[in-house]
Amino acid sequence: MTMQINGMPIPGPTDVVVFHIGGDGSIGPVEALFEAVPDNLTIVVFEIRDDVQPVVVKRASYSDKQFRIKVNRAIDERSGVKDFHITTLPMSSSLFKPSPMAINEDAGYYHCKTWSENCTIEKTISVKASSIADVIAELSLPPPDVISIDAQGAELGILKGCGPYLDRALAVVSEVEFSEIYHRQPLFDEQMALLSPRGLRLVNLFNSQVWHPTSRMPGNGFLTVAEAVFVKYFHAFGPEEERPVRGYADMRATSTAELVKACIIAIGFRLISYAAKIAGFLKAERNDYQAYLKDVVPLQMAFMAAESLAEHKHRIDSDLDFFLKLMKIPESPNLRFGVPDTSVKQWAETKKRFADKEAEEEASTTRAATADSKM
Repeated sequence: MTMQINGMPIPGPTDVVVFHIGGDGSIGPVEALFEAVPDNLTIVVFEIRDDVQPVVVKRASYSDKQFRIKVNRAIDERSGVKDFHITTLPMSSSLFKPSPMAINEDAGYYHCKTWSENCTIEKTISVKASSIADVIAELSLPPPDVISIDAQGAELGILKGCGPYLDRALAVVSEVEFSEIYHRQPLFDEQMALLSPRGLRLVNLFNSQVWHPTSRMPGNGFLTVAEAVFVKYFHAFGPEEERPVRGYADMRATSTAELVKACIIAIGFRLISYAAKIAGFLKAERNDYQAYLKDVVPLQMAFMAAESLAEHKHRIDSDLDFFLKLMKIPESPNLRFGVPDTSVKQWAETKKRFADKEAEEEASTTRAATADSKM
């Protein structure tokens, strides 16, 4: 059970600490954990606010066993004073300026037609920023097991600023871009190059966005934005097996408590087969897992998955959701593979906009001609 000392929660050995950098609203794929495993989480949310109390600790709404810590601080690669650009849509505000290459592109948003309309800079302010490593030391925060970032282009720098805490992370959820939407921002391949050598394996890209260089038309656009989920991939190698260069962590060199947390995260992200793999290893090679089994429901579910896999393997081909239904794990609206494709609707709206403009120009010409005839 999580206890409090001087108002700050102290996580237990199998409590999963989630850091989310990017505001205290809807926070994307990491909320899938809140839905599936709410009793095993401590949540730390960072938001750029320096006019209020620096740290607020309260019980979270998902479970009475869960804490939510709100830290009002900008996060970047290094600590210091930084320029922060506030845009037309506040949630697109960034430490980066919008990219000139992308300002006329159509992201398919309903509230605007171009990226420029969405992120015109209205003002630039100076903010006090800290790296994750520095703010943990300053505020005595519990170190993160899951790092979630939606920071409008600053994700790579924030990850680098985690220092040794990135090496111990069991999962990373990060907004990624495949082409610049902010000027000179790092892209997906750079995040992948940072995370893969640390044993973090890509699960999937969620909430993906396809952008068009002009107003959206029928046909393909460019995959531009998504939210990537990476999970520490534990594997137990045999003594004679050759190991890959990257993309794994040594299961036998990992404590049982850490593997239990990995099970919790796997269940939370609906990685049922991976949870079953970890449970199978624990049953075969560790006896101390039983100390956690009674109180950690996701670990029980991982063992149920392993047993069900052996018993019902034939069901996989005919019913892909079988294990989710069997274990009563709800599907998550936060793990969508793409935003709704609005290309047909956008095309219809564009044609109507052109028709309305032509009709207005024709009416204006008619009014002008009528006025001239009366003179």
